[in-house]
Amino acid sequence: MRPQAHVSTTCDRRILKAFYTQYVAVLLIILVFTVGAFQRASLTEVVSSVVAPAATKAAPIGGLEIAQHFDELGQLGPDTAQLEAVALVIREHDVKASISLPVGMQKIDSPLPTVEQSLARLASIERFFKERGVGEDALELVIGGPVARSGTLLVRFEGEDHDNFPL
Repeated sequence: MRPQAHVSTTCDRRILKAFYTQYVAVLLIILVFTVGAFQRASLTEVVSSVVAPAATKAAPIGGLEIAQHFDELGQLGPDTAQLEAVALVIREHDVKASISLPVGMQKIDSPLPTVEQSLARLASIERFFKERGVGEDALELVIGGPVARSGTLLVRFEGEDHDNFPL
């Protein structure tokens, strides 16, 4: 009878070993699914933060003062080389420009341009940049602004990549 008891305990140990192996395997599977779920949740947070980055404010890069001549009707004069260069910079680089057309205080019989002439000049500048393919979102036109010499345009550039800016 003794040999049967030995066979019985050996069989019980094999069954117990198989049970523990399956139990550990089930625990590992549960652990893998749990870690995967947490990993997926943290990956979703990372992706959502990468997809929707915080809006960065455009930094001022620099500016120019351009002498520009207009006729009596507010149309641009024949020399537009500097405006051509501004249009090229806006198109070729990821920058925005703000162009101010300074207007001084006017007195009766003053040689300074009237409001109508200033609006005509502004429309002429807008048409000029539109003809050169500069989008409305890359250009801001302002009447007034900082004080400057009469007959000049003040151009201010803004962008994020100011290290590679050509000015």
